Amino acid sequence: MANPTILEQILADKVVEVAAAKASRSLNSLEADLLQADPVRGFARAMRDRISQRQSAVIAEIKKASPSKGLIREDFEPARHASDYADHGAICLSI
Repeated sequence: MANPTILEQILADKVVEVAAAKASRSLNSLEADLLQADPVRGFARAMRDRISQRQSAVIAEIKKASPSKGLIREDFEPARHASDYADHGAICLSI
């Protein structure tokens, strides 16, 4: 690619990132961690519940940097930000 678009660059970077992650961790290790993880909350159900209660259904985004804009937040603490968003009513997170 001579001049890749932002999307093409994101996809190319993600391919490298996923390959590195696969090389650094076994599937068994990942599966063991997933067994200990909190249960997944249903996105569609959460949306329907909020809407049926006539409440806002906010999807909050947690982002340290943007491919097009660069660094957004230097003091990036995703777990704290996720907790803050949930405490203030976000039903889902985009990370």
